[in-house]
Amino acid sequence: MKSLFSAIGKWITEKSFISIIFIILITVIMVIGATKIEVKTGQDMMIPADDPVFQDNLRFQNEFGGESIFVLLSGDKEKILSSIDEINGIQTELTNNPLIDNVFSPASIVELAVDKAQQQQEAFQQQTNQAVDAAVNQAIQTAKEQGASEEMQAKVAEETKLQVMQQIEIQYGAQILQMEKIGEPSLSNETFVKTVLFDEKGNVQELANKLLPQNGQHAVMVIKLAGNLSIDDMNQAVHDVETTFQDKGINGLESLVSGTPKLTQAIQDSMTKDMAVMLGLSVVLMFVILLIVFPVKWRLLTLPIVLLGIVWTFGLMGYLGIPLSMVTMAILPILIGLGADFAIQFHNRYDEEFTKSGNAKESVITSIKHMGPAVGIAVITMAAGFITLLVSKVPMIQDFGKMLAVGVFIIYILELFLMFAILNIRDRNKSQTVKKQHSNKIEKALGWLAKKVVANPLIVLLLAIGLSIGSFTFEDNLRVETDIEKLMPQDSPALIGLNKIRDTIGSTMEMNFMIESEDVTTPEMLQWMEEFEKSQLNKYEAIESSTSMASALMMMNDGQLPDNNDQINQLIESLPEAMKSSMITKDKKMASITFSVKNMGMEQQKELIEAIENDIQPPDGVEVTSTGMMVLAVKSISTLTDNRHFSTFLGIGAVFFSLLVLYRRIKQALYPIVPIVLVIGWSAAMMYFLDVAINPLTAVLSALILGIGTEFTILLMERYQEEREKGIESKEAMVTAMTKIGRAITASALTVIGGFSTLIFSDFIMLRAFGITTVLDTMFCLISTLLVLPSIIILFENKWGTKKIKNAQTE
Repeated sequence: MKSLFSAIGKWITEKSFISIIFIILITVIMVIGATKIEVKTGQDMMIPADDPVFQDNLRFQNEFGGESIFVLLSGDKEKILSSIDEINGIQTELTNNPLIDNVFSPASIVELAVDKAQQQQEAFQQQTNQAVDAAVNQAIQTAKEQGASEEMQAKVAEETKLQVMQQIEIQYGAQILQMEKIGEPSLSNETFVKTVLFDEKGNVQELANKLLPQNGQHAVMVIKLAGNLSIDDMNQAVHDVETTFQDKGINGLESLVSGTPKLTQAIQDSMTKDMAVMLGLSVVLMFVILLIVFPVKWRLLTLPIVLLGIVWTFGLMGYLGIPLSMVTMAILPILIGLGADFAIQFHNRYDEEFTKSGNAKESVITSIKHMGPAVGIAVITMAAGFITLLVSKVPMIQDFGKMLAVGVFIIYILELFLMFAILNIRDRNKSQTVKKQHSNKIEKALGWLAKKVVANPLIVLLLAIGLSIGSFTFEDNLRVETDIEKLMPQDSPALIGLNKIRDTIGSTMEMNFMIESEDVTTPEMLQWMEEFEKSQLNKYEAIESSTSMASALMMMNDGQLPDNNDQINQLIESLPEAMKSSMITKDKKMASITFSVKNMGMEQQKELIEAIENDIQPPDGVEVTSTGMMVLAVKSISTLTDNRHFSTFLGIGAVFFSLLVLYRRIKQALYPIVPIVLVIGWSAAMMYFLDVAINPLTAVLSALILGIGTEFTILLMERYQEEREKGIESKEAMVTAMTKIGRAITASALTVIGGFSTLIFSDFIMLRAFGITTVLDTMFCLISTLLVLPSIIILFENKWGTKKIKNAQTE
């Protein structure tokens, strides 16, 4: 292997300019690819597309619409009543938008009442006419039989008509008077509107409670979007709604638009902003760290090379169609940190060799010969650990693992060729006198630490193992958090607006059930739906209300379920299209039941869904499926936690297997892993005491720790082997290795920490928590590398002779 890297080193020294030109051309191509990246924040990033729960939700949204936008109209009660017609006009305009499935508001209830009142008036008029005609005809027939003249018959008819009308007035006079007092049933008739929406005491009717909260001080419009919209279409729908209210706002009423689609848009905007902030902070922090802890010439060369590596990685993401999500956006600071790590290792070794030899070509070849395989092995083991994230059921975690694995290879190859090409061009015409190397403060401190560790290896190892075993006990007590509202920026205007709406109208949380049968409108099916709704409302306090075709028809039929198909069909036809389409499909083979539930945590949601599912006992031939966004969110908990421990063990196994193939010795495969496995235990305790929940990002910590930590341990072990091959005694070799490579590892760890620490400044709580934990975990990896690995090697050195070390080298 070293002969291969020596050849690569020779090629770079001879073709430095060609390497740089070729890299520039690839960079241009990758910049174009980076512009193709899409941003995705939907549930399809949390649940696999082939998951039955996800597929059920697709079908449900196709039939009953998707997410809801809420518009809160606030003002004087009388102003709201007088604005119902204007609200209806806006509602009609929004309904014509192809991105919107249906709209429901107080105007919908009034419109329904208008239709019903007009039907009743027509029916009453028809019945009156029929009664008059029947009485008059009977009177004329009797008069004829009695031999009355035509003049007399006409008189009898007129008298009979007058009598019938008087009887009707006596019988229905109060109702007729009330109707006349109310006036014409229409949305512009404020008296009629008030009668529909409020009772005699001035309180909101039960049917309109949710739409006229705080006894009519507000009005709510619920806008259900078309099902399964893309992020861009959802953002466009939000924009259309906001624009409509800006252009056609109602004087005297304030409007507030919010809801999950608005949150999605806010998250997308915040992600874009955070990416720019993280990139800027990463560069600044690395600049400072490199100046302080990496005392070599052109120490800032690392920065532009790392940024090129980021461009290449994100360009490849664009070409491969891998979206930017709340998890994959964390690739940016991670690769910045790891890229700086690789660059520092290469630059540090070159500086060490050039200081000794004063010859650029020789320094490049020697550095690549030793550091190329060492860092390459670390990259392979990193990628092996990252790729095990593919066993996760969460798509964005799978994308995260894939792109990290690919990203570290891209940055490794780029830095190997570009870093040494630039250094070779810089120094190849220089004639430098070989200088005696002097230890700086960091090297002196590491030398002192190395002597202490190699003198007390057993104590260090036992202490580290004891702490890790104790820490692993906290693993099963960690919280799980997948609620996007708790992971996104808490000062987001969209979230603040949604919470204001909730404070006003109550919970906006809904649980949906999809009912499938040959005909969901039969009296038997409606009876089952009504009984199911009622039983759940009575059983669970968390359920505030329910909506279904059964409850809608009861509302239309004076609180009674119709008991025959003709009446059922007639009532269904009389329902407003917006209400009907959200409850039943046109072919009558699918219906929905929606429970409005109180705001609660994810675990409580999961318990409630499971409890209701256990209560479902549908009739034969009927299938009932829980679905909707709440069910998807709950499902995401299990997708996040399932296989998490298995993934950790698989990652350890993948790293071990990779090292075993590369080194062909069990001990050398185990030495780099053991210190990092201990770190995984320490990390669990740290998360527990800092109350950091498992979220879509912290769920990947084990793979990340394995990737970062094994690189540190491999580099130290490789340098130790190099010193031992020179015939140096084991303890002295370890002190030398820790002193020389320890400086670069420390600088690498600090740059990685610098990259991760930018996450702490993110507005996303999820990224902030991830930043805190990765900063501390990277520090743990550094500590374990400098304390635990030397202790293990020294303790087992008597069984691992110099000859065996030489034989184990990868040639």
